Amino acid sequence: MIYKIKIIIRFFYFSLLDCVRSFSGDLALSIAEPLGNGHNVKFLMQDRKGKKWVVKVCRNTGGRVPDICEREKTTFLFARLLGLSVVDTFILPSDCFSKLIPADGDFIKNKVVALPYIESKNIKEFVATNNIISRSLFSDSNDVANIFAFYDWIGDEDRGTEDFLVRIRDKKVFLIDHGLSGPGQSKLLRSAHPYPENYNADAIIKKCYPGKDSFFDYIFLTIGINVNNLCNPPIIKLIKNIPNFIIRRYSKNSRILDYEHFALELATRKNNIDRDYKKWLEEAKGKVEEMIENKI
Repeated sequence: MIYKIKIIIRFFYFSLLDCVRSFSGDLALSIAEPLGNGHNVKFLMQDRKGKKWVVKVCRNTGGRVPDICEREKTTFLFARLLGLSVVDTFILPSDCFSKLIPADGDFIKNKVVALPYIESKNIKEFVATNNIISRSLFSDSNDVANIFAFYDWIGDEDRGTEDFLVRIRDKKVFLIDHGLSGPGQSKLLRSAHPYPENYNADAIIKKCYPGKDSFFDYIFLTIGINVNNLCNPPIIKLIKNIPNFIIRRYSKNSRILDYEHFALELATRKNNIDRDYKKWLEEAKGKVEEMIENKI
């Protein structure tokens, strides 16, 4: 019961916070500076108060994920509720940003995602340029277990090393880029990745699209975290105690297209999370052992 009360208190706190804070439209007057390379298009902008923002123009890849912006917002809400480190996420109408949206391609034309800018690098870049030991970013195995358990519940099989940012000033790790997260229509994946047919068993276990540098490999091979230390993620107790009304509220209010299916699937998964996470962990152990043996 204590975990359910904790979740409900967080829910109402963040609901109140979201009601009183506002997003400045002054970004429309700002110069847009292209930011990095990636599947989506990102720009660095600044409002009149001098605050920097990242504006992301998302792709509806293959026309298969039309609610990619909404999934980004919904996953942020759940991750924040559960105490994970994520960046505040807003969905804005694209009226003021129309010049940023490429005319061709499969980009979402009527909305963009905006996030406060944090001075950061992805985990591999940060380690390479700051002369620190990789393991220091993930010194607590429970933090790693929480990340994998969350993605197993919400559904995300596209976790590469570039999907985790390290804030320069304090080395805090943030989870980013969740436009494909959450239940979709695929029976193979737990997420809404537009190309489930490209996945094999290894990619599903690693929760990463084939060919990408996976967070899985980074954690278990590069850093060498013992997979046996991930048996009891504290976050599971919180997930199991999320009231269904919160799951439904977040799914509906974020305007997930098939929010009924989305919410029902997450509610079902939370009831089965002990079983599902244990199954994934056993598969992960086998995969890590195989990779280490082949590497040797």
